Amino acid sequence: MKLNQEREIHPLNPLNSRQFILLLQDGERQKTIPLSRSFYSIGRDQDRDIQLSHPGVSRYHASLVCLSNGYQIIDGEPGGRLSRNGVHVNGKVIKKKIIKAGDRIVFCKNVRGEVKDYLSISQEEKMDLEHSFYSGNLDCLTPSDSYVALEDEAESNLFSTCPDLFIKVDFEGRLLSFQNGNDAELPRLSSEHLGRPISKFFPVNFSLNLFKHIRQVEKNGGLHSFETSLPRNGNPLFCELRIFSATDHNQIIIIRNINQRKSLEKKTQD
Repeated sequence: MKLNQEREIHPLNPLNSRQFILLLQDGERQKTIPLSRSFYSIGRDQDRDIQLSHPGVSRYHASLVCLSNGYQIIDGEPGGRLSRNGVHVNGKVIKKKIIKAGDRIVFCKNVRGEVKDYLSISQEEKMDLEHSFYSGNLDCLTPSDSYVALEDEAESNLFSTCPDLFIKVDFEGRLLSFQNGNDAELPRLSSEHLGRPISKFFPVNFSLNLFKHIRQVEKNGGLHSFETSLPRNGNPLFCELRIFSATDHNQIIIIRNINQRKSLEKKTQD
């Protein structure tokens, strides 16, 4: 598949003064998480990116997603139910909220966290964090040299009349390559989006669903498909998404407009 070959190099940054640190108290256990990834799932299940063991924490309690204006915490499972005990930020129950340094987050009675910025922690803590960051001991992303665009896999004329949007992402949901379809209702991507997390240019709820399925494909392989919607001129644009692993272990996502199909389904049900 010959996707758009324009690209920019976006190396990952090491720990820096603008980075947030999430300090967690999970019952008797303490955790320190440098927030450096595009997405984190939080919960009691062992597959969560940030696993909390206390029984008051739901199996899929919340998500953290990196947006253009910072990290947003969202209660519950993407496309599913809210957590049993909710998410409290600074004493208030929230469904979603952009977090900042100094915010206090409570997941249940004995599980809480505090957001710190890198400058606010001690020099000793900074040295410990940097050592863990570069040795790969923490659950965070290891710096990489660059993003590599997709090699030619097929002649582009195979897609000259294709309506679907094809995108290729890495495990963190960063856009590596794309091929816009000829469906005018679907989003159109440009070289400016390359190297950026999908949450920086797709709506939050749409991105959360994508991240959830990206993780599942990474773990279980195979083809995952689901239906969701995108806001389009004040109305929902219903889409079918298919996600599968490429030969280089990155993932291909095919986005198809199914508005017409949904309309026909509704008419047959009326």
